[in-house]
Amino acid sequence: MSRAWSFSASLGALLWFGASSGSAFAEWRGSMRATLGPEWDSNAPRAIRGDQDARNTPVSDGLMRLTAEGEGAWRPSGRFTLDGRLLVGAKRFFGTGEVRGGVSTASEDVLTVDARVAPSLGFGRTRIELLQGARMSRVRSGGRDYGLARTALTVTRAVTASVAVGVRGGILRFDYPTDPTGSFDHTSARAGLFGRLRLGDRWRWDVQARALYREYDGAGGDPDLFARDVNRRDLEGQLGTGILFRGSVQVGLRYLWRVQRSAAGGAVEFDRHRVSASVAFRAPGRFLVSALGSLQFNFGQTDAVLAEADENQNSVQMQVRRPLSDQVSVDVRYAFYGNQFQGGQTTGAPLEFERHTVFGGLTVFVEAAR
Repeated sequence: MSRAWSFSASLGALLWFGASSGSAFAEWRGSMRATLGPEWDSNAPRAIRGDQDARNTPVSDGLMRLTAEGEGAWRPSGRFTLDGRLLVGAKRFFGTGEVRGGVSTASEDVLTVDARVAPSLGFGRTRIELLQGARMSRVRSGGRDYGLARTALTVTRAVTASVAVGVRGGILRFDYPTDPTGSFDHTSARAGLFGRLRLGDRWRWDVQARALYREYDGAGGDPDLFARDVNRRDLEGQLGTGILFRGSVQVGLRYLWRVQRSAAGGAVEFDRHRVSASVAFRAPGRFLVSALGSLQFNFGQTDAVLAEADENQNSVQMQVRRPLSDQVSVDVRYAFYGNQFQGGQTTGAPLEFERHTVFGGLTVFVEAAR
């Protein structure tokens, strides 16, 4: 509670100072985007192959997907900006498949809400941003419910017109009510440095280094999958870099190295190397084509729960968009997610995750500014 009061006071002071630091002009902009359409999912329950639990069997089904996003920015003065974003996603399965001993795949219906607000102030070449965000995800079965809240402070300094450096730190709270032992509930603190370089009008390069500390609440759980310890404390280091080219074809390449060590030892100590590449271009017939691929290498014993997070998987995502007007477009998407993990302490069997999705639908986009 004291941290919430402290943040509220800081945010209020920043808002007041920014809004009162000059009123020569005031401007705002906002946009809304909504996408609706059918999708096919090859692994509705996010099952992990190799798990001894018979409930964890991949089952495919169709569904309707809805995504609605709104974002905006308000500038009451020359140096103050308030950015905000709200994202709501929902999936409703048709229920043609069965999971967990006869339970319909409709039990995998999902609702996700993600919101953030980020006031920022500029002082010459320096800009300070305070971000506060929260995310909530609920599955009808209750099998993958989670919630998180995060606060981050970023200070960026423009050294020249082409070079910027900065520091970033923050706190994140993660709750996973599905596990009554609290083994996944944790609070983490993170701090890091970053730099950005603009090479002409087309090239961008960035580098970052970050350290994280996680403190977990509980212990227990399934010994076949996870090694837990009542005193689990994790330390993680990250080094990453990326380059982006913007021309008639936009191409990006990123690399991230993550090293995690834990007081619990065993199944939560690992190294990860992740390479991602992206491409986007306009094709004849007003088609917009984009693709993103990520390849991850895991070394050491990894916690199988990482299969739940898309950002921790090998993946291929492709999209073709055809605008029908300035506000409406047709979207077709394909995605593959997969990974292989070290077996549990009891069975020692390899654990594999694989999932394919195909989506087709309409997107409506509107925007306004003053």
